[in-house]
Amino acid sequence: MDKYSDEMSFDEWRAAISSLTKLASPLAIDFTGGEPTIHPHFLEIVEYCRSKRVDWFMTTNGSTLSKTRFVERLVATHPLKIDVSVDSGSSIVHDNARGVAGSLARIEYGLRHLVSEQERAGHRFPIRIKVTVHRLNAHELTPVVRWAEAVGATSVDFNPVGGLWRKEQMEHLSIRDSDLDELNSEIHKLIHMKSEGAPIETSNERLLGMVDHFSGTTEFGTAPCRDPVRNFIIKACGDVTTCGCSPPIGNVREQPARQIWRGKAARSARVKSLGCSLTVAKAKGASSCMAQKTIGDDLRRALLIIGFGSRRAH
Repeated sequence: MDKYSDEMSFDEWRAAISSLTKLASPLAIDFTGGEPTIHPHFLEIVEYCRSKRVDWFMTTNGSTLSKTRFVERLVATHPLKIDVSVDSGSSIVHDNARGVAGSLARIEYGLRHLVSEQERAGHRFPIRIKVTVHRLNAHELTPVVRWAEAVGATSVDFNPVGGLWRKEQMEHLSIRDSDLDELNSEIHKLIHMKSEGAPIETSNERLLGMVDHFSGTTEFGTAPCRDPVRNFIIKACGDVTTCGCSPPIGNVREQPARQIWRGKAARSARVKSLGCSLTVAKAKGASSCMAQKTIGDDLRRALLIIGFGSRRAH
């Protein structure tokens, strides 16, 4: 829900969601951005989802969670989960990375507020801390786990900066060689913490793969892309895409979702994906985004979500 001059109105978002319910059921919508909660009608949109029995979840920077009425209405819509992006449990590191003084303190206040409202309303859902590993925080990853436990989060998930693991991204967003030893040390500390019950969702293989990711030893090659057979991404202007590499396949302002999904452009995108030549990190064990999680990883995640992992400390 990025901000555009031709951003869809609430009525248009409502029509788009209604249209989606005719395409797929059950339906779950992932609100991302940019920052989705700054949309002027975000609460009305997720309340509409609730009224239509559409599941939803989001990734947020936590900037709006300190607002009492906002959080009350948010929890009342019963999200599947909320992911909160945090760079570090240290305000010095996090605020420096975000370029906003006091950012971590506001996030912490908001998270405690969110947890409190969950308990008051009697509706519990996972709150996951999403940590992007980069040059500024690679030397101290472990403190964010204890910070997450203290504020009441369900779990922590680490991912290396670089997003889709594309080769061109790696060349611009890499940690310096001089930082690799510290990163390796932090990774092994995280694995040890995880073995002792810390609520770290990231698989050991993926954690270990971050050193390869940043050292440049990750193997690259082409990989099959399945995004066009599973994604229906609606941009703020109504354009629909299936991945970051393809042009729009339609616009929900102009066409119903089912017509877009079954249309010529969508079919063409799915056929094209079979021969996708995107250069990505090849699966190596389970250390890249192309690898599947093991059954053990999925079981651990389920246990964390339903509360058998580390739970909230106040």
